[in-house]
Amino acid sequence: MLLDLNKAIDGNTIRHVFSAHSMGVESEEIQCGRARAVHVLSETGQSATIVKSKNSADSIDGDTIFLRHGERARCISTPLNLPISKGKLESVAESWGTRLSFAATEGSLRIPQRGALHALLAHWSKSADPATLVLPTGTGKTETLLLTILTKRPKKTLVLVPTDPLREQTFDKACTWGRLRDLGVLPENSVSYPVVGKLTKSFRSYEAAECFFQSCQIVVATVSMIHRLEANPHTAANFESLLRDYELVVVDEAHHLGAAIWKKVRDRLSDRLVVQFTATPFRQDGKHMGGEILYTYPLALAQSEQYFSTIHFRPICNFDTSRSDRELAEDAVDQLRHDLSNGLDHALFARAKTKERANILIEIYRELASDLNPVVIHTGHSLSERKSAKESLLSGVSKIVVCVDMLGEGFDFPNLKVAALHDIHKTLPITLQFIGRFTRTAGSNLGDATVFANIAESRVQDALTILYSQDSDWNRLIQATYDDVIAREISFQEFLKRFHFDEIDAFPISNIYPKFTVSLFRVTENAELSRLANNFNDGSVHRLALNRQDGVAVVVSRLDSEIEWGKITSLQNTNFTCTAFFLDEKHNLLFVYSSDKGDSSPFVNAIDVDGIMYKDRSIYRCLHNVNRLLLTNLGLRRTMAGPIRYRQYIGADVGSGVRSQVQEGSYTAMLFGTGYENASRVTIGCSQKGRIWSRNGGRILEWVEWCKGVGEKLADEAINIDDIFEGMLFSDQVDNIPEDRAVIGVDWGDFFFSNMLERADFKLANDTVPVEDASLSFGGISENRAEIRFNLEVENNVVSYTLFLTRDQSEGYGVRCDSESDIEVLIGKKAPIPGSELFRLHPPTFWLDDTSCLADGCLLVRSRRDGYGGSLPHDAIESNNWDGVNIKIESQGLQKRADSIQRRVLDELEVTDAAVIFDDDGSGEMADIVAIYEDADHVRFTLYHCKFSSESTPGCRVKDVYEVACQAQKSVKWASSASESIEHLERRERRRQQSGGQTRFERGGVADLRRLQTSLKSKAPSWEVVLVQPGLSRQRVIEDAPRPRAILRVLGATQAYLSETFDMKLRVVVSQ
Repeated sequence: MLLDLNKAIDGNTIRHVFSAHSMGVESEEIQCGRARAVHVLSETGQSATIVKSKNSADSIDGDTIFLRHGERARCISTPLNLPISKGKLESVAESWGTRLSFAATEGSLRIPQRGALHALLAHWSKSADPATLVLPTGTGKTETLLLTILTKRPKKTLVLVPTDPLREQTFDKACTWGRLRDLGVLPENSVSYPVVGKLTKSFRSYEAAECFFQSCQIVVATVSMIHRLEANPHTAANFESLLRDYELVVVDEAHHLGAAIWKKVRDRLSDRLVVQFTATPFRQDGKHMGGEILYTYPLALAQSEQYFSTIHFRPICNFDTSRSDRELAEDAVDQLRHDLSNGLDHALFARAKTKERANILIEIYRELASDLNPVVIHTGHSLSERKSAKESLLSGVSKIVVCVDMLGEGFDFPNLKVAALHDIHKTLPITLQFIGRFTRTAGSNLGDATVFANIAESRVQDALTILYSQDSDWNRLIQATYDDVIAREISFQEFLKRFHFDEIDAFPISNIYPKFTVSLFRVTENAELSRLANNFNDGSVHRLALNRQDGVAVVVSRLDSEIEWGKITSLQNTNFTCTAFFLDEKHNLLFVYSSDKGDSSPFVNAIDVDGIMYKDRSIYRCLHNVNRLLLTNLGLRRTMAGPIRYRQYIGADVGSGVRSQVQEGSYTAMLFGTGYENASRVTIGCSQKGRIWSRNGGRILEWVEWCKGVGEKLADEAINIDDIFEGMLFSDQVDNIPEDRAVIGVDWGDFFFSNMLERADFKLANDTVPVEDASLSFGGISENRAEIRFNLEVENNVVSYTLFLTRDQSEGYGVRCDSESDIEVLIGKKAPIPGSELFRLHPPTFWLDDTSCLADGCLLVRSRRDGYGGSLPHDAIESNNWDGVNIKIESQGLQKRADSIQRRVLDELEVTDAAVIFDDDGSGEMADIVAIYEDADHVRFTLYHCKFSSESTPGCRVKDVYEVACQAQKSVKWASSASESIEHLERRERRRQQSGGQTRFERGGVADLRRLQTSLKSKAPSWEVVLVQPGLSRQRVIEDAPRPRAILRVLGATQAYLSETFDMKLRVVVSQ
């Protein structure tokens, strides 16, 4: 390859390669003055003269001249001077029309390359819309990109890439058409190389920019550089002019699109042909990438065709990072040495997340394998240092490289076959990209890829949990993960493709995210969404997108209004609103979402002149199956005339004073609250004005699915609305705990547990303790039942507090510390606060014996049903033989006391098929014992709460029930996230190990937890709570007497609470 042109304009390189294969091909010696020279006719039909001195070149005219030094030659004269004329560029491009070879022969184009190109050409035959091609890493994506340019033959092409390294690689490949000549695609002596520009710097004048873009046929740039071109004062005004002839825009690694900068650039280039290439056709942030997916090539096929090598996953599990890094490095180096000893030309890549981490890791590898010459590459080193390290790796001098994501997109070195992930990738696109880099089969003496990772610290997103698990089959799982993601994206795109725009400018439906909020109308069988086109599709004020097949329409409207800060007739405020429609033909319902909550009747009248607002009490059916619904917003409208026609109640203290009036229908109500549906926490609201809403939102397809679910409920005549109201919770501000109720326990408040528990610590004299490892216990109640005592236990420290109910404070309650000194609490990076202030801001929840609770300091939350839950059935109470057990000893402790209640339960679990048996006893526990099972459809969690007896013999004592019942009720918070519960167990084990204690696992280990977490991706969790209290006698408890009945009512209420939230089962194990 001889460089015919290699010049720079303001630091931006322009290159044209003159190919002669070698200097002796089609050559002849000629006389140049007194010296001899070599005239070369290249395989492209171009000619050049190679001379030995500059003086010899004086007699040569109109030819490219190369000066030869030994085996090298450099261009000293070329007819291609800047700016290159349009005619000369056309002359270079003429050869691109040559017939290309797509033959399916060995060593030719691969199947995915041919398939992608044909799909694209078919698309262009009927459409100029943006297109996306999905080719897994390693299947020849870059060559397909270049072949797209060759076959389309645009005047000029702009190639956009996300990173500087990828820009360098793409530029180098574009200059010589990559490997297309080696693949036999380019016929011999036929196709010239393009003039390629690399945009790396801002121009200092418009003339320089004009010369650059005029002289190139292909420009390779990052999106940010094009954005800077648009913002540069020298080029901003003439941006369109500079890129006028760039008819084709090709985007590589398109999963990086969607960011704000790319959106601006994309909008400016929207009138060009756009092709997006990617290995991972989605963004992790959930934003739509845009562009119809024309072609995808499954990973399973890529591996079966041996484009990928087999992947072996080798996890370690070590919570101590100071030791885990060395263990991981030792295992990876051993694997590398094994591969090398078997004649495989492999190299090792160690990933770090920061430069500081990389500097630590390189020392470990130098100590373990100095003979393999480890090198480190990151931006903290100079460009020359990084180049030297990379050359050492590519040449084989170094066999180990430590990097900070420097060898990601755009780096081709198939010899990297051993990967040590000291810091795990946290997003799926990057992970799939990374895996592809390590499984390429191009090259000789290459074997399978091996990936090492420390799964103990893998706090990765849900989509990756399945990958980083003990014994996970990456070959299968990566295919499943990849193909599932593509299937979802294609399904969404198929939905989008069914939208049509009638003679107006289209707008991106994929970028519309409606709230799950609708106005609801009853319509007739004559309802037709297409009628919206008559009045709401002028293309100026209104634009309509219609999907007849799915019964969906979207109207975007422009609203002009006067400015509020003055009276200037030439100025107006312009806003755009979105109105979405779903026509449920099955139930004759029309759902309407309006972004500005405006009057939707003009739209509805256009769809169906007989459509009417859904003003019916049956709208409350949307609350069906929402268990333990707690109202936080309620509006009442009196049906009789009077001075006050409407009242609204807001907050968690929407009380019992209005519930009977709502239930009786004497008021028309607006309701909103939180509850549980399908074992999940939900928010839902509705009103008799025909509105239904939730706090959630999503893509337009998700909104449609939500509407369908609501429609099914509203049409179900079997739903009894009075039963819905009967099952609601209500809350009242109280000054004391009711006389007929007993406080049975205390727990963290819901908000604090869900949002702050993991980032809060208690500050001790010489240490900090996570709040997660602390616990609260009930300490008693005052005689007037207005003061509730509770204790905070942090390791060996106990701090006592009192929450007192009072109308003298605006909150309705106060908190004081009763101990000599309070404890300090650290929340995030904020200054420490005393414990009493923590509990004032986030008061604990006090549980009562009927599952009602005192929440938010002074609100008593309870069911409106008397005798909630009824009595626990006798068959839910099991008796056990406790011979050899001291029923007054609850925990086995570190000594594993054989006579403890907990030890007996653990011994009995040994004969079960539980995958994990975990001793979680102690402050911050989920339960005393957690057993996890796996069957064909579920991952089953069984939580054992053990409680010692207050007496040495079994009896029928209510106090022996209260605390264990409270522990059962606390279990509900863990069921809200099975994955988080597993992570809780991991954290508990890590802290136990770091403190030098023995493992909490009675069976299994962290690797098994990870495997179960993997199973949760395809299997639903189920929950069972087992209360173990040998201080109760089954024979006594089932007697028909006041005290047994009280015990059974407490347990019955507990069972109902567990069932109505997350469908948790309850068993009670007692003595005979």
